[in-house]
Amino acid sequence: MNGELRATITLSAGVKYDIKMEFIEPCGNAHAQLSWSSASQTKQVVPNSRLFTS
Repeated sequence: MNGELRATITLSAGVKYDIKMEFIEPCGNAHAQLSWSSASQTKQVVPNSRLFTS
C-alpha cells in the first residue's frame, strides 16, 4: 500500500501515551514516519524529544 494513512485521536498536553507503530514493506524500499498536527499546528514529524521508552 502506498500513500498516507491517518487516524484522529484526542490527546491531552503533558500526558504520555503508549504508541505502537507497525510497518511492513515487502519490496525493500521502506519509509515510515510518525507525524502529528492540530488546529493550531501544521503537520510535522513527531520530534524524538517527545518520544519516550518505558
